[in-house]
Amino acid sequence: ACAQFVAAGTAAVVELSVMQPLDVVKTRMHLQGADVRTGDNFAGTLAAIRGIRSTEGLVGLWRGFVPGLCVVIPRRGFKFVFYDRFISLLWPRKDAKAPFAHSMAAGALAGGTEACIITPLECVKIAMQSEKASGAAKPTGTVAFAAAMVRA
Repeated sequence: ACAQFVAAGTAAVVELSVMQPLDVVKTRMHLQGADVRTGDNFAGTLAAIRGIRSTEGLVGLWRGFVPGLCVVIPRRGFKFVFYDRFISLLWPRKDAKAPFAHSMAAGALAGGTEACIITPLECVKIAMQSEKASGAAKPTGTVAFAAAMVRA
């Protein structure tokens, strides 16, 4: 189980390192609508990348990376570990492959369990990526954001 978690976590780190800038751009573009005032008005993906880079520096494209790590590593790892646990509970026979229905049920249970654990972390990540949308004083750092969300 530990080896699966580490392998899944390593893949998640590589994935996040590559995809984080696009996730930040996606979040910012979602927030530039009429109801949210971010000060941004990006014409497209490349304009958003240029705009974020020019106003916040290159590091702005990786805003929310630490909470993102706290999301993707357990998300991938727990799914693998929980799936194995649930499939062995639903189909304890080791001599035969589990039927499709058992595999589906184990996958659904693993995904549901993972979602219960990960959703609060995902909220912190999105709050950090979209902090520009609020004019209020902003907490700095992952722990400060999480604490502010708990207090709210």
